[in-house]
Amino acid sequence: DDGLFFSNEKRDEIMSWGVLEDDDKKFLEYLEYKINLIPEMREGSTHVRDTIVHSDFHRNNIIFDPQTKNIIGVCDWERSHYGSRLSDLAHSIFSFFSKCNIYEIATENAKAMLRGYMKEYPITREELQAGLDAHACMITFVPWMEEQYYIKNNKKAVDLIEHEKELVKLCLEGKILNDLYRI
Repeated sequence: DDGLFFSNEKRDEIMSWGVLEDDDKKFLEYLEYKINLIPEMREGSTHVRDTIVHSDFHRNNIIFDPQTKNIIGVCDWERSHYGSRLSDLAHSIFSFFSKCNIYEIATENAKAMLRGYMKEYPITREELQAGLDAHACMITFVPWMEEQYYIKNNKKAVDLIEHEKELVKLCLEGKILNDLYRI
């Protein structure tokens, strides 16, 4: 237990409640998935800290000029920190996939954003995969869905479990990277 919300102790506490509803069972399976994935992700982490990053950089936090469509500002900086620009880029890419359930459309939108990014900040395929892996690791460690479900009683969080698990799996298998580089 690293003091994380999804620890073995938390799983055991939930199991002690007795009769569990289907959503609780689904979350227990999800917690088990995360607990088992943590050692693998720690082993492969190559997170490089190299700049100030936004940590929530996606289209909803970008201010565009209405006439030119150029970026004129970025808002919502409360999660900024010193970290890897690759992780920030990966967050932007993942945001396309988490907000769209049609993989092909999300891939095309992420490719367009990546092309624009790489004009200003060229990166290698290996660097991008490292950023995607770091972001998949962050998604696994951050207990957002668990907090939504158990603390804020937001039952919609259970609907996101399979989608998030699939995104992490596709990332770790290299499919997202391969699809982004497919012309």
